[in-house]
Amino acid sequence: MAEEIDRISNENRYETVVVSCGDAHLDSLPDLLEEKEWETEVNESDHSWAAKIWRW
Repeated sequence: MAEEIDRISNENRYETVVVSCGDAHLDSLPDLLEEKEWETEVNESDHSWAAKIWRW
C-alpha cells in the first residue's frame, strides 16, 4: 500500500495526500511512508471498537 501511495503521488507530483484506511494499517503504514520521506499525521477515529464493527 505504501509503495502504491508513493508511486502514484510521485507520478502525479503530489506534495500532499490524504489516506483513509482501516485500523489494521496504522501499525505500519505511517512508518513505511516516513521511510519514503513522507511526513505523516495520524487522526484516529473517536469511536469505540464496538461502534466500528457494529456496522457489519
